[in-house]
Amino acid sequence: MQRHLLSIAIIATVSSFTASFVSGQGLTTGPDPERQTGNDEQSALERLIADDNGMISPSEFVEAASANHIAQVAAANAALQDGSSEIRAYASEMSEGFAEINAELGAIADEYDLEMSDDPDLVDSIQTVLLEMREGESFDAAYISNQIDAHQEAIELYRDALRLSNDDLAAFANETLPQLQGYLQMTDALDAQQVTGS
Repeated sequence: MQRHLLSIAIIATVSSFTASFVSGQGLTTGPDPERQTGNDEQSALERLIADDNGMISPSEFVEAASANHIAQVAAANAALQDGSSEIRAYASEMSEGFAEINAELGAIADEYDLEMSDDPDLVDSIQTVLLEMREGESFDAAYISNQIDAHQEAIELYRDALRLSNDDLAAFANETLPQLQGYLQMTDALDAQQVTGS
């Protein structure tokens, strides 16, 4: 199960970067390359971890959330090298913020013997895609587009975690959710600013 969660996280992150990059080049990635955010849509990660009652277990939340955090930090660290000055300032905050969130989650996970995601393949996959995007002006747009998707995924996951049977994890999700929502608002504002500035 854990390997499947990591695979889904890798695929989702890499696919988002690839789709953003390709669409920025005027190419197509399928019938509808735009993001779909309707309530009737369910991500592959959600389908994988949801049981018949639409609930996730504490171990599934820890695995999926930590994979998201690792992906966020890896993407941010790449953007620190290749983004514009404005993107680098944003990426620095994302790298530090998600590293701190992951450390807090790790402390709770250790207390309950829950396994955090710690797969180097996840970071390697993200870095490989980012290396391919390091030329041209589309890097910033692709990174921001990925960030919107990644933040939305994290927010949905943390909202599900509010109903966890583990009170400490549910409380952690409740405390962290406003921070994640703030990150999404910041990202949306940066995206809008880039659109109007281009």
